[in-house]
Order: sequence, then C-alpha cells, then structure tokens
Amino acid sequence: RAPIWAAIAFESIPEPGKAGELKFSLRFNNSKLPSTSRLYDRFPEGRSTLYDSYYSSGFLSLQVALDEYALYSQTDNYPTPPPLAYGLPFPISAYETNEFFAFAGNMIGLIVVFSFLIPVSTTLR
Repeated sequence: RAPIWAAIAFESIPEPGKAGELKFSLRFNNSKLPSTSRLYDRFPEGRSTLYDSYYSSGFLSLQVALDEYALYSQTDNYPTPPPLAYGLPFPISAYETNEFFAFAGNMIGLIVVFSFLIPVSTTLR
C-alpha cells in the first residue's frame, strides 16, 4: 500500500454558477516534498537549484487545477483564460564566475599549505 501523496482539505465550496468563496488548503506527505528548513543556499555555484525539487513535486500543478476550477465555476463564459501559475527563482544579485576558482576552489587550501611548507621548514632548520 503506497503512502498518500497529497490531500485537499476544503473548508467551503460554492455552488456551481453561484458566487461564493472557495477555501481550501493543500496538504502533502512530508516525505514526498523537499525540505524547506534551509532558507537559502550559502555557497551556490552560479544560480541555486534548491527550489527545483519543490516545483517539480507537483504542488504547482495541483494549485493551478484548483485555481482554474474556482475561476471557471464562478462564471458561465469566462472571456479570457486565467493566467497560468509558474515558478521562478527569487531575484539574485549579479555575479561573475571566475573559471579558475570554480575549477580549483576546493584545492586552494592545500596549495596555501604547500606554499608555506618549504619556507617554514627552512626557517625551522
């Protein structure tokens, strides 16, 4: 038996064709969604991709389906289709990537240690 992926909890549903308020909340299985305990990626290499798994989890598709139902059920002939919801990363400040440090960044500490190894050993001798 597979665990439940998501549930929709309706608080109020308007009658079809009549004005009313559609109130609902989306509930997801915690093991099926990515963790949101980290607010941001401290050391991204370029644009952070931490949000990708949240958007691909199915949250937006379920949200769009419910929003379209709410918009289309309020009027008989909706003149224009409602805008689609889509996700974009928050604005990030401009950055430049130094190819040398992106490639050799993990080795910088080792290079610094080796560069001081000979002068220190010569001084101590």
